[in-house]
Amino acid sequence: MSENLLFYLGIEFKNLREEKTDLSQVDFAKLLNISRSLVCKVEAGERKYNKELLQDIFVKLSLSDYDRLKFCLLSGFSFKLNNTDADCSNIIKLTIELKDKGLINFAKLLIKEALLVLEESIDFYVLLSTINLLEKNYHESELNIKKALELYNSSAKGISTELEIYHNFGNVFFNESYDYELKRVELIGKLVKEGLFNQDIFLNKDYIDLSSKINKLYNKAEKSFLLAYKISPNDIRITIQMSRLYFNIASLEPKNKMAVDRASKFLSKSLAFENINSEDRLELTVLLSIIMAFNDNYELGIIIINNILLFSPDNYLAYFAKSIIYSYKGKDNLELLNKANYNLKKALSLYDGLKLQALGELSFENIKRNDLTRKEFEEMVF
Repeated sequence: MSENLLFYLGIEFKNLREEKTDLSQVDFAKLLNISRSLVCKVEAGERKYNKELLQDIFVKLSLSDYDRLKFCLLSGFSFKLNNTDADCSNIIKLTIELKDKGLINFAKLLIKEALLVLEESIDFYVLLSTINLLEKNYHESELNIKKALELYNSSAKGISTELEIYHNFGNVFFNESYDYELKRVELIGKLVKEGLFNQDIFLNKDYIDLSSKINKLYNKAEKSFLLAYKISPNDIRITIQMSRLYFNIASLEPKNKMAVDRASKFLSKSLAFENINSEDRLELTVLLSIIMAFNDNYELGIIIINNILLFSPDNYLAYFAKSIIYSYKGKDNLELLNKANYNLKKALSLYDGLKLQALGELSFENIKRNDLTRKEFEEMVF
């Protein structure tokens, strides 16, 4: 049994004692006719218990079917599932709980066991798709969500909506594109080290092939997100994901007026939602500021980011955004290029993990148009 699982089992065992019985460890041990030492070790995540003790707990504490299922799964004991609404509900709830706790393998195990009992469940395939997505098993995730859509179209039983299916579908391609974006950044780093800059990078065969794969994934993600958006144009999750998608497309092609306009539209709409959380609001505001620069309104973008820095002075993303804006608008303007360099240095001083991303965003931008800034850039990033 993994250390992580023992730790989680210990937490659940302690919660069981405190919430179901409100007993001390000593009295709980007496109730179950076991040693206090065993209770301590289980709660501390140091060991598990045998099946006989678990059955005794079930009987003496009158556990719900949901808790029984949870403890059997976490303890590594066999469990029986039935094709009932109650079991389906418990499986969905427990799978989400396991996923949120980082116990991905056990979430997947539970869903696969459930599918042996109920193959025609839309919800199980949606959940399995989400789990495979977390594990970056993109092909499996795509097959899962395709099966969910097939079942939905055949009017199979389930609580998952068409909106959720298309949202999940889009996320498969969007998440996969992110992995390819990281590969693109790594490739750019390799090419820059070999002395290639600006248009030389765009003409590189490996770069062209990688960009083609990314664009295809963006197109697939866009298709699914648009279907979801058509169903519910005011769903905050869909709007935010479309904001990020169009921002990424616009970043690849700042001269693509349609992508820039769509990014601006969805970013603005996302920020208009009252229930958007502060973390998303900050991220999307920074993205919108960059898009403003692509729309020839870089001064306003800089003003917005400067306002962000007033209440969040160590926000590395804000400095990074300023470096992108200044480098994009710099052309042969040495003053703006120097501002770009200053803000990039500031961003890297706050978060060293930006180096690869900085390379990807700026290596073929105007920040290296003269020998001085090119040298400074290499010193910062390499």
